[in-house]
Amino acid sequence: MNTIRVIIADDERLPREYLKQLIVAYSNVELLCECKTGLETVNAIFSHQPDLVFLDIQMPDLNGFEVIEEIKKEMKMPFIVFTTAYEQFALKAFEVSATDYLLKPFTEERFREAVNRTLDLLEKNKLSETNAAIEALLKLYNQSKPEKQIEVYPARILIKANRKMLFVDVADIYWLEASGDYIKVHLKSNYYLINDSLNNFEKTLDPEIFIRVHRSYIVNAKFIKEFKPYFNGEYILLLANGREVKLSRSYKDIIKKLSGKEL
Repeated sequence: MNTIRVIIADDERLPREYLKQLIVAYSNVELLCECKTGLETVNAIFSHQPDLVFLDIQMPDLNGFEVIEEIKKEMKMPFIVFTTAYEQFALKAFEVSATDYLLKPFTEERFREAVNRTLDLLEKNKLSETNAAIEALLKLYNQSKPEKQIEVYPARILIKANRKMLFVDVADIYWLEASGDYIKVHLKSNYYLINDSLNNFEKTLDPEIFIRVHRSYIVNAKFIKEFKPYFNGEYILLLANGREVKLSRSYKDIIKKLSGKEL
């Protein structure tokens, strides 16, 4: 068969080195790159579109399951061989028979079994079957996550820009603007588009910091510098970067909330 193209994703150096040594034995397996974080992995998969990923479950930024969630939104999934040091994933979650998994520390023989099984699946073009297994695995993972006891607002959000994923600190967002099926996330001097509704995204933001001032705008209160009267009871909010955002009449009470004064 043709050469299969592989990415290694693991935050620990020794497992990466071990996998690289094992891969060398296969003349028909090409190592494209190695990744240390979930975000690196997502971007590497977007860029290289590998056939196979050795994917660690526990990684910084995004864990292995979150990497899959991001990838499957944008492209056809590669084959996945999970690597994990946690036996509960092997005993429970992998009952769904995803492509394969390697329970650390794994032997060379166990590695060969996983690679040969993947090669066989690739030859038989059974990606759809393994994708169904991965979907079942994600379902098990999501069901096993503990319910939130308290409301926790994210400190950063994941955004796709120019076929890459990046994190944006929520504290750096000046305002958000509804734009059709998207939201413009405005920073100091640029913006990014995310595919979401303003009403839905508002639920993830701290209402003490991000204030709804218009059906199409949410503003970070710390960046509001001035209220300027406009027409028909509306106001213009001058932000710290010099940009202006309209505050509609129906949200006029926000001014009292922010300043403690009636206008």
